[in-house]
Amino acid sequence: MTFTFSQHFPALRSGFSYLDNAAGAQVPTHVIEAISQFLSQGSCNVGQPYPASRVATELKAQARTATASLLNCEPGEVILGTSATALTFQLGRAFSRLFQPGDHIIVSELEHESNVSPWRALEAQGVEVKLWKARWPEGRLELADLRALLTPRTRLVALTAAANSVGTTPEVIEAAQLAHSVGAWIIIDAVHSSPHLLPDVKAW
Repeated sequence: MTFTFSQHFPALRSGFSYLDNAAGAQVPTHVIEAISQFLSQGSCNVGQPYPASRVATELKAQARTATASLLNCEPGEVILGTSATALTFQLGRAFSRLFQPGDHIIVSELEHESNVSPWRALEAQGVEVKLWKARWPEGRLELADLRALLTPRTRLVALTAAANSVGTTPEVIEAAQLAHSVGAWIIIDAVHSSPHLLPDVKAW
């Protein structure tokens, strides 16, 4: 029996190559079947004492455990949401309570809009957003350029693990170390990279 990778991904059987995966990756059959099974059995609130809720609660726990394995983090660090964009906007609103006028956020030039707009929105409350410019024509992000932007007022660095526009893969671990050296958080957008490179939250 010949094994073909595409047999697990129904969308790939069309013969098309999907190169615009900023919106996510194609979904394998077992994921489609798991979602279908859950929706067929009936979705409900979790954390309640009735049987259907107990099933949903257990399934959510299993999903968080499996996701944590993929991301190399703890299940308690996993939040499931509708999309990376929606979750990033929620993070932006949460962080808005922590930032003061004059604080700095750094976003790279290679970011998808979903990892820029939530942080640009904080300019309305006096947060300064700085641009970590790429070196062209390669579209390369140099750590020296990030280092020059960092100050004691830097609170957050937003960085893609792989640019959906040009495919560049920045040095995420080193960038995280630089951000942490001034006490800043780092937000890694791994939507484009995850189908190709395993995320590693602990390393980041």
